[in-house]
Amino acid sequence: MIKIIVIGAIRMRCSPAHKARTRHRILASAHRLFASRGYAAASIDEIMRDCGLTRGGFYAYFRSKSELYREAMRHEAAPDVRDDSCDSNTWVQGLLDVHLEAESRLAFFATDVANGDAQVRAAYTESFVAMSRRILARVRADAPCDEDATLALAAMIVGAAAIARSTDDGNLKSRLAEACRRSAGVLVDPSRCAQPLTFFWAASREAAGRG
Repeated sequence: MIKIIVIGAIRMRCSPAHKARTRHRILASAHRLFASRGYAAASIDEIMRDCGLTRGGFYAYFRSKSELYREAMRHEAAPDVRDDSCDSNTWVQGLLDVHLEAESRLAFFATDVANGDAQVRAAYTESFVAMSRRILARVRADAPCDEDATLALAAMIVGAAAIARSTDDGNLKSRLAEACRRSAGVLVDPSRCAQPLTFFWAASREAAGRG
């Protein structure tokens, strides 16, 4: 009877539900430490200690620190705006507010943008592109927003979140939020702008096409 109980307990600890919860805990700790310290300064030992586990268990869930970083970005970088019944401009405004008000959600986008690790840079690129595509998929149904405009929106949200986190000036944060809301409205619906919107990467792409 004792052996059966012990075996049953081991099986419970190794169940898919338990593994999923443990993985979530690791990702939550990784996100928090990557956001506050950056990729290079946050070690695997610290991340595992933060979630109450040992380093030995890390490799049961992730093959490397850079893989953990990539998954942490996917896990936390794009929180949902639940009200999908609203118009596109209101939805984007809500997304901006979520990122500005939820400290550190996007901070490590800016912290690690110049990291020399190729896998980290690839993860950064992947997550940023996924974020812009998510915005495009949501707003294109009822707004004339195109891919270039959503790239600009994603970049603005990332930058605004990083600046908001880096300053204690409440007035600056308020002005930043208001300025970004106005700009977001124009990016979602370019018809609000007297002049056609142009982006530096679009000009470079056109020049490359002519060459």
